[in-house]
This record gives sequence, C-alpha cells and structure tokens, in this order.
Amino acid sequence: MSARPAAARLEALWKLQSEIFQTNYNPLRLRTGSKILKRGLRGPAMVQYYPAQFSLSYFQRKFPELELVDLHEQTRLDDLAALKARGKGQVKKGQGKKSQMGKKK
Repeated sequence: MSARPAAARLEALWKLQSEIFQTNYNPLRLRTGSKILKRGLRGPAMVQYYPAQFSLSYFQRKFPELELVDLHEQTRLDDLAALKARGKGQVKKGQGKKSQMGKKK
C-alpha cells in the first residue's frame, strides 16, 4: 500500500489546481457562496420575460390628440363633485377640525 502524501504537499497541489482551473483557493474549506456568485443574474431574463405594462394615462400623455377618457378617473371626479355639492368634500388645508381646536398648553 502507498502512504498518503504529506499535508503540505496536498495544500500546494490544491493551490496549484485552483490557479490552473481558475477556481477559488479555500484552504480552510469555509462556505464562501462562490458557487452562487458564479451563476449569472436572473434579473435581466425575468425583465425580458414579462412585456412592458402600459396604462391609459401613459397613452393620454403620449397621444393627446386622441382625447382618450379614463372612465375610472372620470367616475372618481364625478363622485368627488357630488360629495362637495352636499358639503361632504375635503376641506382646504389648514381649515380642518384640528386647526379649529387650538393649541395645547
């Protein structure tokens, strides 16, 4: 049977091997995460997978000559106008209940 090589020779072999094959030399055999860092990033592939999302407001700004109408926004504005007509609308800044209470001493 052959004897096992000396530890110093094995260390030198591992160091030379890491230089030749361009791998990380890790004599303490600690977990470094290099396997994960070698992988490519997933982000660019995911960005290309999903198409760009366009909203109606984007098209309204891009093509004002089309005069597109956002029904949800129009309904919201109509509801606010109805609330304001009944006196239930939002008060002006600085005119609310807190400003009427006065300062604490």
